[in-house]
Amino acid sequence: MNKAEYAVLRRADDQYRQIIYNAQVYANTGAGTYAKAVDMATRDFLRAGINSIEYKNGSRHTISDYADMAIKTAAKRAYLQGEGEMRRGWGISTVILNKRSCPCPLCAPFVGKIFIDDVWSGGTAEEARAKGYPLLSEAIAQGLYHPRCKDVHTTYFEDITTSEESYSKKELDEQKEKYTAEEKQAYCKRQEKRFSRMSKYSLDADNRRMYGARAEQWREKADSFSIPNDSKVQYYKPITETKEIERLIRKDKEITLRKTTSSNDIYLSESVKIKRKAFRKFDTNISEVYKLLGKIDSVNKPKIYIIAPAEMTSNAVASYQPIENILNINSVLFNTDNLKELQKDFACPDSEISTILHELIHWRDAYEYKRKFGEITDFSKYIEYLNKKFATKLEKLQKKGYNIYDISPYAKKQYSIGRFDETYTEYRTKELLKG
Repeated sequence: MNKAEYAVLRRADDQYRQIIYNAQVYANTGAGTYAKAVDMATRDFLRAGINSIEYKNGSRHTISDYADMAIKTAAKRAYLQGEGEMRRGWGISTVILNKRSCPCPLCAPFVGKIFIDDVWSGGTAEEARAKGYPLLSEAIAQGLYHPRCKDVHTTYFEDITTSEESYSKKELDEQKEKYTAEEKQAYCKRQEKRFSRMSKYSLDADNRRMYGARAEQWREKADSFSIPNDSKVQYYKPITETKEIERLIRKDKEITLRKTTSSNDIYLSESVKIKRKAFRKFDTNISEVYKLLGKIDSVNKPKIYIIAPAEMTSNAVASYQPIENILNINSVLFNTDNLKELQKDFACPDSEISTILHELIHWRDAYEYKRKFGEITDFSKYIEYLNKKFATKLEKLQKKGYNIYDISPYAKKQYSIGRFDETYTEYRTKELLKG
């Protein structure tokens, strides 16, 4: 029985080693990207029936998290071993741990120090005593090169390499503060992913909404952690992390927009800067409006361009282009301290989604028109069709005693010039928001 149990444990141990080794070689040889290597290891673990890892301290980790850690650690050790073999050939064993921003508390005390590398470069204790430098193995025993460690040492050439000063106590405290903020942010992101998974795979609609709300709370909390830097200026994780670019001409000027990392098809002009928290809220509001509009075809959703006021074709807060299927959002919407004042002429001016809802109602009208008649090629003809359609609806409302002049100042003005589509869109916005 003992032999059988040992064989099972040995088999599992061999699986761990082989899978991580294969993935690490795959990444180090350049055969695939690091992300692909993690996916490869995760796939192989799952095929072998291993879906989580429990460490000896009792902490349990998902297999993808373990694969990420193991491949990073194995790749780092392979790199250090290769560098060490090169130094052996040169007959040099002195190394220096490079300075970097935000080292972890375990490694920070060793940053900028010179060591005798007795682990990979063939250094010895006698050499350390002769030159007066500590052994690298001693630093590793105290925590240097822990799993997922980002620090790295390079060759130190006597009388050539300029050594960097180690961190002072004040600097170490500042670095610890940065590291703690990063760790808290990482924890929030893990919780966001957890609740997002629960929302995605729950069958009950109430549970999906509940978990989705929790995921959004954790996302906002993660975005609230700005990491202090030396200039005391807060920085935010970039919104545009993709390489997809759109270019268009407005007012004889070319505008470059980059695809954002968002739930919706949102592009951001290069001339616009938005804090990540505000952008995430906007992205959530777009999704909320789609829900308000009911069942929709996700394939035909519009592209959303966030552009500067000077790049808008008019001074509107937002505008929808039915022919191109593009929703333009004026970046002033993100920079105002008084939203109600900005939207004072429109229905539900104190609502942060009223402008978005108004424009996406225009999008839904265009979508329904295209389903019935095909693509919109003549804007005037399309508006004429809408005006005729909605004039009848407004007339019915008036016959029931509804005062359309009370919808909003904008609705009243548009009604007076015969733009019944705008008036009826304001009415629908107010009704949907119960304003």
